[in-house]
Amino acid sequence: MKQKIVIKLGNGNNRYSSKAMKIAAGVSGVESMTLLGENKDRIMVIGAGIDAVSLTKCMRKKLGSAELISLVPIGNNETEEEKIEAIIQYPKRPSYQYPSWRYY
Repeated sequence: MKQKIVIKLGNGNNRYSSKAMKIAAGVSGVESMTLLGENKDRIMVIGAGIDAVSLTKCMRKKLGSAELISLVPIGNNETEEEKIEAIIQYPKRPSYQYPSWRYY
């Protein structure tokens, strides 16, 4: 599930914001990053499967201070029928296939 994370950085310094962007880019699942605020003191990270607490801890460790402001899930607008159709479209594989090199 996609989520939007907003983290407040300790200082609006340009050096801190660029370091925060590098840290966020290194996390798996990140799709986009944006600096927010008048002083560029907040970073918004959008992605799927991101651990917000560990990202904040990592930024706090590297930058000195960081605070998790918000964590909002971005929901899908899929209906129940679309989910069922997506499941049905994928063919089921047999539970186990014996390797061909064993029996030939």
